[in-house]
Amino acid sequence: MEISIQQNASTIGIVRPEFISTTMDWWHLKSEAWGNSSVIHADLTHPNLVAAARGLRPFFLRIGGSFADIATYNMSNNSTISTTPLVGEANRLAKACSKNRQLCLTRQRWDEILKLAHDTG
Repeated sequence: MEISIQQNASTIGIVRPEFISTTMDWWHLKSEAWGNSSVIHADLTHPNLVAAARGLRPFFLRIGGSFADIATYNMSNNSTISTTPLVGEANRLAKACSKNRQLCLTRQRWDEILKLAHDTG
């Protein structure tokens, strides 16, 4: 696809800001197709990613994609893998995350994503 911008061109349509978005997807670590681009493993401080996010603003960052329906969203205060016994829901989430860390969004990672969003406007 090729896009060009010309001066004095007429507007044929406008996309409202709430429809401009991009997705950080779930991928297995070092998958041949996407490398370390998963929402879990991407370097959220990489200058190219930060520049791209700043260039797209205002936009919505979506977290989801192919594996979102089977991912674990562990937003408990004990969202890191722990050796101390946990109870109830925190215990269930910790077990799910320890089984498949590549599909576990922890509170710490969520905070990192929010920092990217805040820092890039």
